Amino acid sequence: MKTLLLTRDDIQELARKVGLPTLMDTMIADLRSAFAAYDPARSIVRQREGFHYTTPTTGLHEWMPTMAVGGEITIKLVGYHPENPGTQGLPTILSTLSAFDTASGHLIAVMDGTFSTALRTGAA
Repeated sequence: MKTLLLTRDDIQELARKVGLPTLMDTMIADLRSAFAAYDPARSIVRQREGFHYTTPTTGLHEWMPTMAVGGEITIKLVGYHPENPGTQGLPTILSTLSAFDTASGHLIAVMDGTFSTALRTGAA
């Protein structure tokens, strides 16, 4: 079984090809549909959990697991590091998404989620 890897460059290329206005319109429409269709009997959403730390720098990592019953598990990991722009040349918020097949446990995909996190936040 193969695992799909979507890097930051892959996501940037997709955004360039599709266009930000189209991506935002699609995200808004998809969020509306997802909120309207949410059924706790079909989706299990766990409480976000994480680590807050001050060494070596102030940061927070949270993971947000969800499972579509009979489907797949998605885990979003988000890091908040306010010093990143000045010290690392990175955004304050970084994110990674992982999807797993519940039939086998196989890692289906890993995706840089920084852009999609920003897009979803803006759309919401």
